[in-house]
Amino acid sequence: LPLASVGLSLSARHGMFAAVIACAVIALLADAGYILFFALFIILPLTHFVRKCLLCRGDGVAKQWYPALSALSEMTLLSAGVFMVFALTSVHAEHIELKTIVAAALSDTSNSPMEDADPNISHYIRLLANQWSFLVFAAASWIWVLLIYAFVVLANTLLVSRHVALRPSLAFTPLGLPMWLPVILLLSAALAFLGKGNDSFAGKTVFLIMLLPYFLSGIASMHRLTLAWAGRKFWLISFYFLLVFFPWVAVLVIARGVYTQLEGMLEHN
Repeated sequence: LPLASVGLSLSARHGMFAAVIACAVIALLADAGYILFFALFIILPLTHFVRKCLLCRGDGVAKQWYPALSALSEMTLLSAGVFMVFALTSVHAEHIELKTIVAAALSDTSNSPMEDADPNISHYIRLLANQWSFLVFAAASWIWVLLIYAFVVLANTLLVSRHVALRPSLAFTPLGLPMWLPVILLLSAALAFLGKGNDSFAGKTVFLIMLLPYFLSGIASMHRLTLAWAGRKFWLISFYFLLVFFPWVAVLVIARGVYTQLEGMLEHN
């Protein structure tokens, strides 16, 4: 939050200086492993996102800001790249499958007290460790990207309230999805279906990771659609209720995001 505030109120360069100082402070207080974690999972995506969000064209009222959804898509691609590096490192260094890593990580969970309270938990944990293990990495990536975005939005909202923000809003619209996104999805889908073992696992994981921008585009479309509805808050609360308790609704939201990008591509041509 402090690092985002520096960049969003002064400049992306000031944000980079603050990031370097933060790494130096952590270097004095923690070991090298934690410095690497901090730089890779916080500094890198945060500074990149802030720098992109401060890009603009024009001046005054006509100023056009870099689409927040495009910046978030790039951050999602970064998370997919981190996963691929982790996957390649684990496979070549330890010569084990990614499924095995997930199963080992979930082994302690399967023996937790919650399992005794609800026998169904062990069943779902076994499914997660064996058949759906790629969901663990994909979910972790979604949470990582969304948390970074949430903190940046919070920082910018606080700055706007004090009239010191460089950009008035970081809200995303249904538009702004990059043209390279469908290419990444097609390549990862091909790897998922044609690959074997770790290759297929990596393809499935990257495919799910890169669906996040489409999901957010669909969310933005829903918000825009309900602008003229009476009782808008009720419908939005009902919509998010369905998302939480009926996860398959997310498929429809993603489909809406895909449709929005395809529609924009056809109109552009």
